[in-house]
Amino acid sequence: MRLSSTRLLTLASAAALPLSLHAEDHPQISGVFPHLAHTNEEREVGIGAVVPWAGSLWTNTYGPHLPHGSTDKLRQIDMNWNVIERPESVGGTPANRMIHPETKQLCIGHHVIDQHGRVRTIDPKHTMPGRITANARHLSDPKNKIYYITMEDGVYEVDLHSLEVNDIVRDPINISKTHLPGYHSKGAYTGSGRMVMSNNGEPNNTAPSGCLASWDGKDWTVVARNQFTEVTGPGGISGNNPDDDRVWSVGWDAKSLRLFLLEDGTWHTFRLPKGSYTHDSNHGWNTEWPRIRKVKEDLTLMHMHGLFFDFPQTFSASNYGGIHPICTYVKMPVDYAWFNGKLVMGKDDASMFDNAFVKQSQSNLWVGDLKDLESWGPKSGFGGVWLRENFDLGETSEPFFIGGFKHATLHLQHQGGFEFPVEIQVDRKGNGKWESYRTVTTDKTNGYTYHILSDLDAQWVRLVAKGAAHHITAYFQLSSPYPEIKDQKLFSALAAITTPAPEGALLQLPKGREMKLNAFTKSGLIQVDGQLKAAPKKNTTSDAKTARAIAIKNDTRVGADKASAFVQFKDADGRDMTLRLPRGHDSFDATLGKTRHIREIVTERTTMNLHGTFYELPRPKPGKFLNFWQMKPIASHSKHIHDFCSWRGMLVLSGAKTGSTSPRHIALNASSSLWLGEIDDLWKLGKPTGQGGPWLNTSVEAGQASDPYLMLGYEHKKLNLSHNSHKPVSFDIEVDFLGTGEFAHYATLVVPSGKNISHLFPSGFAAHWARITSKANTTASAQFNYASSTPHPPEQPSRP
Repeated sequence: MRLSSTRLLTLASAAALPLSLHAEDHPQISGVFPHLAHTNEEREVGIGAVVPWAGSLWTNTYGPHLPHGSTDKLRQIDMNWNVIERPESVGGTPANRMIHPETKQLCIGHHVIDQHGRVRTIDPKHTMPGRITANARHLSDPKNKIYYITMEDGVYEVDLHSLEVNDIVRDPINISKTHLPGYHSKGAYTGSGRMVMSNNGEPNNTAPSGCLASWDGKDWTVVARNQFTEVTGPGGISGNNPDDDRVWSVGWDAKSLRLFLLEDGTWHTFRLPKGSYTHDSNHGWNTEWPRIRKVKEDLTLMHMHGLFFDFPQTFSASNYGGIHPICTYVKMPVDYAWFNGKLVMGKDDASMFDNAFVKQSQSNLWVGDLKDLESWGPKSGFGGVWLRENFDLGETSEPFFIGGFKHATLHLQHQGGFEFPVEIQVDRKGNGKWESYRTVTTDKTNGYTYHILSDLDAQWVRLVAKGAAHHITAYFQLSSPYPEIKDQKLFSALAAITTPAPEGALLQLPKGREMKLNAFTKSGLIQVDGQLKAAPKKNTTSDAKTARAIAIKNDTRVGADKASAFVQFKDADGRDMTLRLPRGHDSFDATLGKTRHIREIVTERTTMNLHGTFYELPRPKPGKFLNFWQMKPIASHSKHIHDFCSWRGMLVLSGAKTGSTSPRHIALNASSSLWLGEIDDLWKLGKPTGQGGPWLNTSVEAGQASDPYLMLGYEHKKLNLSHNSHKPVSFDIEVDFLGTGEFAHYATLVVPSGKNISHLFPSGFAAHWARITSKANTTASAQFNYASSTPHPPEQPSRP
């Protein structure tokens, strides 16, 4: 046992608060106060904890891989959004926070704060080393002690009176020496007589990865060998109550999200959809930090894999209804709380990992209302219960959540060479009362079928196999309409693509705690400060070198022809691939190679702007490899956008109109301007639309499949087929519903000579990719039309 070296400062003796301003004196853009931007001297800065306490909002940042402390800061924010960096700060890689009711103290990082705002600090270098990720109530002495959990599966016991530290499992620091399978620990919570903790990574980026484990004070038990993140319960960050000992944990595998419930000593398992593939990676880094957080008495939020949910405090084995999807999102939320009448969300915005554009890591808070989340992305997702599995008669799947989504498409694929029946059962209320909905059967010849479950009045579905299955997959695609765009003036500072392009600017975040923004224009370097004031800066040799390094060059990964836009790349196996995407207005042809197409905006989230649509590109392993197969559209637009980046937690777009009076507009000089917003404003550009396809008067060979064409994320889908042969030609349509390049037969269409056949996909039908195969040599066109939305794109002549 060791006694921590501590530092105790009262609020009065701490460094004085900066000049106090009223909230209205601080500029604010889409819920982001630029002056609240957090930074450090590390390669990453995430706001790992956000907690209202002692009349203030407390935040704590983390850097990467820093078990002995760092330049990160504990910050205190008052009701007028004035901020102080506390002198007791020791940094590190913390994301823990716990309010201990008995001693009336907040534990955040290595700091312990009493109800009067006095801060004590445990030494991270000698006394309690490790990347602290979670706290949990003590099993035998909860009134006086708590547990601290580290990323390398370390466990410390701390007396909250004396701050004495006892090693239960001393952090090994080395990620390959953890005592549990996996590493990269996340959550922890005590319930049902045990402490439950999770991790979500594997040191060598291999599978299986991560685990959920429990400890009864003596022995460790691995509950599941999957990647898990949050572990919590009804007590939230105050810990469990002996009268309500439930534990919740959320994680994922290749099929879907996994939600585990521990109640009365028994584990119960459920599955939920993912909203994004950007979080999938065996190393676990891309999921920082999913939470289930009670933000106020009547509101608990859960976020995971690109989806926010309203999560019921009543979630139990007998009452597992009440989950409601709220939205999809692009940002990386890390923690959130209710403060000053607002929902406050800590983010991880701009890091230096594999990002030559960022020389100063920075992140910020988002401040808004719950209803603001409903204006982000649509309620949509995907996930399955079986993935290429074999089993015997009567196999029943885990429950899969579909409640609150407008449409659901069930894809079934079986390789047994015979018809395979599957019964769909529904639980309408989440109370364990399952009823048969219907039985669907795969096709004997191609082994595939789909079934649309739209407006189904049920919270959960499960599947029952009616025969011995061979290599069966059951996967759901869930969707809802895009949110209504209510602020038509939001993007008024951006020029329409049908007008001459304004002068653009190259955007870069230079080194310096001032967190300025560099905008390289034709006439020179302009810097923008935290007060959103722009001023020219005399170019140095270093600035000129930076401008050359970030200059827009011809990106061979992207392009467009008359048939469609496309991306070209080598897949994970080194094969050359072309994937085709919708075209926007023809004027976007002139932007190819002259504007930025692919760039990281949010930490470990890569974004592509191509031919009038923003896309999310998963990055499943370290480095610059992009998984284009699992991309999804965010929004379509008809605007000139030259470059884009994250700065002080805001989204910055260059190439805006000059002379705009929009408060989001920053004039750099007489010919170049910027637009400011927040990353999840992108959804408000408009739902994904466009037209294109794999063929346009293209010579095709019989039996040769076309390039895949993106289908995911588009609401209204129509395919137009034609050819120039003198007799009818049959075309096979195949769909990839997993985003892996594996296709299933959807339909065969026969197109008479001289005719153009239109196929309208059923309302609610969703898959990731489609491709076409002709059964005869011919010259053919296969063009998909994805219906437009308000605001309508500029009119243009239809292409043949």
